[in-house]
Amino acid sequence: MSLNKNKEDPRVRRTRKLLVESFGRLLGIKSYESISITDITKEADVNRATFYAHFSDKDELFEEIIYESFQKLLDPSLADNLDINESIIRKIIISIYEYLARLEGICSHYNDATKLLVEHKMKVTLSEIVFMRLKHNCKGNISDNVLKLNAAMIGNAICGAACTWQSTGIEVLTDEICDMVLPKIYSLTV
Repeated sequence: MSLNKNKEDPRVRRTRKLLVESFGRLLGIKSYESISITDITKEADVNRATFYAHFSDKDELFEEIIYESFQKLLDPSLADNLDINESIIRKIIISIYEYLARLEGICSHYNDATKLLVEHKMKVTLSEIVFMRLKHNCKGNISDNVLKLNAAMIGNAICGAACTWQSTGIEVLTDEICDMVLPKIYSLTV
């Protein structure tokens, strides 16, 4: 089970950052599957108990790395407001393309298993982002469950198109993705 202590404690933040950075360095030289908890703790110079005080397993650590790095790469202007419109969707799509290209350059052994983990976390993260924006801009009395379902469909469509582009080389244009998801967004918000 992951750490229940206050994540604002400087020592907790420092140790988590050390584990994240150590795992990130290992991803640059080894495949995800070949990295063990022992490798991570040796690289971070902490013991296994410390690792397990912060993360339940390396999947949870990897998910945090994906989430944090994805959030950092999203266009900074997205943090300024909660609008959801064509301009915002374009910025999200471009950020995802850039993120996937960057990730492929950082991970030395970026294989299918790793791609699936990344894609899953990106879909979850993007669905959360879209849900917050839909909720903020929602017209009428649409339940959170309906908004969450629509946010998941929109997030999955955007991420799926970006991941298809990355894995197959099929060019997926931002305009095409916008044409697919904007009618759904506008049906909920306009």
